[in-house]
Amino acid sequence: MIPSISTKLISSEATKRGIKFAWLFKPSWYSLSYGDQIEYFNAAYWSSQGTMAFKLCKDKDKFKKMIEKIGLPTAQGMAFKECEYKEANEFAKQIGWPVVLKPHNELKGRGVCLMITNSTNFKQRWEELAGMDKVLLVEKMYFGKEYRIFVTDTKVVSVLERIPANVIGDGKHTISELIGIKDNDKIRNKCKSMDKIVSDEAVLRKLKKDGLTLESIPIAEQYIQLRYASNLSLGGDSNDATEGIHPSVRKMAINAVRAIPGLRYGGLDFMTEDITVDQKKVSHAIIEMNGSPGIDANHYPLLGKPRDCAGAILDIVFPKTKKK
Repeated sequence: MIPSISTKLISSEATKRGIKFAWLFKPSWYSLSYGDQIEYFNAAYWSSQGTMAFKLCKDKDKFKKMIEKIGLPTAQGMAFKECEYKEANEFAKQIGWPVVLKPHNELKGRGVCLMITNSTNFKQRWEELAGMDKVLLVEKMYFGKEYRIFVTDTKVVSVLERIPANVIGDGKHTISELIGIKDNDKIRNKCKSMDKIVSDEAVLRKLKKDGLTLESIPIAEQYIQLRYASNLSLGGDSNDATEGIHPSVRKMAINAVRAIPGLRYGGLDFMTEDITVDQKKVSHAIIEMNGSPGIDANHYPLLGKPRDCAGAILDIVFPKTKKK
């Protein structure tokens, strides 16, 4: 079994610092030790952050309630049991279309249905998700740029703008062929968080809405957005945007980590109209927190400067090894 990229990045940085690495179970369970101190990891998740922190991050509804308690903005929404379709549909109509429907306990964008514009679409998506999770979240669809912020309880380390899966036309190749060309990009293959673009139902629906098919040939430089979701695991792109963010974003992200008992670092999903200005002046919302974030995209962005998230994790776990 091949170790995860996050594991490789952390183990490589640990070795440079004189921290000993030992496998527990491949491909992602291991220990790190320095002197008398020994710590345990699963990929980028540090066991000392605790079960409560991990579960609060994984449960999207509970995470939102935790950060709402300290006044942080979240997307308007509510959780419903899978047997509460009628109530969920009424709530969707109440908050106004379009809405988002997603499992409350899944990772990497699995099951997330965006841009649901009416009750007919809502019922179709609800039936698709039935059985995936016993609880589903209905949220108001938020429009803006999406970012993954790797943040600790003291600082923001990396900000990645996440762009939905897309291709650029060249006037020669079909959309299907352009997808294949893009999937072979060397940087995308190096960064395992950026999965290949799969031409699933969500992609086909988006193309149909735009009057296109996989066999369409876009003109040169024509931008074709393939889906609404921007997850890297769904074929999205990643551009480093760390240096330009406004201090209000940094404060918000740090406070989100501090709101979760035991959490020292995580991957915060954040949407805003403009990340470079005071967030009081623009519409913005925290979407969710990943307590075990993949860090390879931060180290290998498609565009921009790599950010050392592995080093930031080890600074917390083994502060004596922190570089001066």
